[in-house]
Amino acid sequence: MSRQILQTEHVLSMQNDLIVALQGQGAAIREEVMRLTASHEDLNKKYRRSLWLSHGCPIGGLYGDDGEMQCANFDRHGVLDFVRMTVLHLEEELGKMHLTESGIIIPGLNDDTPRKGLRIVPESGTD
Repeated sequence: MSRQILQTEHVLSMQNDLIVALQGQGAAIREEVMRLTASHEDLNKKYRRSLWLSHGCPIGGLYGDDGEMQCANFDRHGVLDFVRMTVLHLEEELGKMHLTESGIIIPGLNDDTPRKGLRIVPESGTD
């Protein structure tokens, strides 16, 4: 029984030492989280700007006043808002646009706006 008490006291002592060691670390952890968040936001902004400027539409068709990053080229993709739409949605829309312009239709992906002269890529497992 006394061995169990000694083990319990040792564990409690270790917990207490850990608590003391971690006190004061909250500010450092908060600062690191803020630094990483700012870095992520900066990279996100740069990536969105890069997508906006290089997605294939002429610069003259891009709208960028007051921090906006939009393109409304209805012949290629409709309205894309590079600030408000998710990056995943933007990548999907641009991928569909490039596949369609390459003459490739993938059923279920970009077959909603078929154009003359496009070839159909069959779904896997079908002829």
